[in-house]
Amino acid sequence: MNEQKQFINEELTGKLEADESIELTGFIYTGPGMLVRVLSRLSFGLLGFFLLNSRSRVFYAAATNRRILLIETEQGWFSSGMSSKGIHTIGYKKVKDVEDSSFLNHRKIKLHRTDGLVATLRANLLFNSISETGNFFRKLPDKIKNYSGDSTGDDEITSPADSASVFTKESVAGKFFLGAIKWVGYAIIFLLVMTLPASVWYNNIEFPHEAMEPGKYRLNIISGGPGGSYKSEIYGYEEAVRELRTLFEENTSPSRNPFNIIWQHIWYNLFMSDYDMKFTLEDDTGGYSRFPIFYMSGNTIFVRGMSFLSYKEFVLSSDISAAELRKRLTPLMEAKKR
Repeated sequence: MNEQKQFINEELTGKLEADESIELTGFIYTGPGMLVRVLSRLSFGLLGFFLLNSRSRVFYAAATNRRILLIETEQGWFSSGMSSKGIHTIGYKKVKDVEDSSFLNHRKIKLHRTDGLVATLRANLLFNSISETGNFFRKLPDKIKNYSGDSTGDDEITSPADSASVFTKESVAGKFFLGAIKWVGYAIIFLLVMTLPASVWYNNIEFPHEAMEPGKYRLNIISGGPGGSYKSEIYGYEEAVRELRTLFEENTSPSRNPFNIIWQHIWYNLFMSDYDMKFTLEDDTGGYSRFPIFYMSGNTIFVRGMSFLSYKEFVLSSDISAAELRKRLTPLMEAKKR
């Protein structure tokens, strides 16, 4: 017997009826559900974490053959407390309806009392101090529905008496609001799940290496960016373009990492800075409206296609880094002609 189950037995000693015995145990909480917690933490960060904790209560739970007993305790940062703030008892006879649901490692049981009040018991099975909690949520609904005994514990009893009830009035507006949050969350998750494969499909573009024609284009390593004009550092002509074409053919391919693809698009469109190397191909007309610009960071190349590539933007993975690429090209480059 672990210390949590021993704590439950000690706290309930002398509080059970003569023919009553503990059949199920678990560690549960009341308060906002998983989706609301995730959205609040994403939206409000640490503040959201503290706000949710202030609205949550944690309990050691025991289900007997006649009722549920909830021992309220403190929730620590990394584990549950081992002290009692009060005991709530809920007789099965008083519960007119039970709803149970699960999502991933989260479990929920909603108890509807005959007077219209509702208590929602929740558990995260992944981080739970009592291994039997899953069994508690699995068997409790049938235990309540099949109960046909007397009305011991019909009314919720709390000790101390001023402890707040676990039952609350379920408002229509609150139910609608929480339902709306849930479906918005599902929609966001659905969009994210669909976006990942879609980004890889969109990015499946083979760069037209044959378009890098030595003698027709020159390679221009550039500096500068948003807020200022692009400035040419050095130019590379036939040999440099030929070497670049070979390096692209042998060392680059469309990225298959959806997170990297999405991140590169976000970074380019929001910041467009802090790249290890930027370069472009151009002909004698110059200008940056026609020819692709390459933004390289580490082993990733973001390609802004311009009109040369029908304005498509895509991400390439490279087997060589920006530093290595610059090292290979620099000997073939010439200082800008004045």
